[in-house]
Amino acid sequence: MSRRAAKEKIKDARQALYQEHILDAAEQIFAELGYEEAKVVAMAKAAGVSLATVYSTFATKWEIYRAVHARRTAALRTHLSARVTADQGALGVMLDGIEASFEFHMRNPGYLRMHLREGFAWSMPKMLRCPEEIEAWSEGIAMAVSAFDVGIRAGLYVDDRPELMARTMFAMHQVRLADWVERGMKESVADMTREAQAQFIRAFCTPKFAAEWRTGRRARAARD
Repeated sequence: MSRRAAKEKIKDARQALYQEHILDAAEQIFAELGYEEAKVVAMAKAAGVSLATVYSTFATKWEIYRAVHARRTAALRTHLSARVTADQGALGVMLDGIEASFEFHMRNPGYLRMHLREGFAWSMPKMLRCPEEIEAWSEGIAMAVSAFDVGIRAGLYVDDRPELMARTMFAMHQVRLADWVERGMKESVADMTREAQAQFIRAFCTPKFAAEWRTGRRARAARD
């Protein structure tokens, strides 16, 4: 490697490090203040870099906001793809998807609070602010709609409109996670997942299957 190439590599690594620090700080500022009240100067201070460094990395606050969402939605996609596979069946996809979603949001509380601070309904895509959010929402809804459709045809879920069911599920998760934040984020991922999955069964599964699932759950609890 030439000396010039080595310098460029070091420069790129430094720039990437600055970017991560800035995005971490920006996420917290957006979570605390919301987009409108957030100031780039506060992000620079929280990141421990100069304002000039921030603007050499991101041209505007809007660009920073989009980059925060781009980074987290990419991480969420990776997390979901590693945890959820189609061969798990309609119910398995949903229950594993719930676990993966709750795990991701609870382990990234700054990003979760940023979402909640904006006050947008997760069931309403028109309320989302940037393209990265809308794209991630659309992918998530499409996956849920497909799983609901398969489950309805198999007699697993009640017969309703799959898209309405998917939007309702998103709203339920938002309310449960918002409540977790408001009460001090004390419950574990396992506890939150278990309750969210039980709520899903009650809300969407046929009475017969829901009763069978509860019986099986009690039996598993007794064995444990």
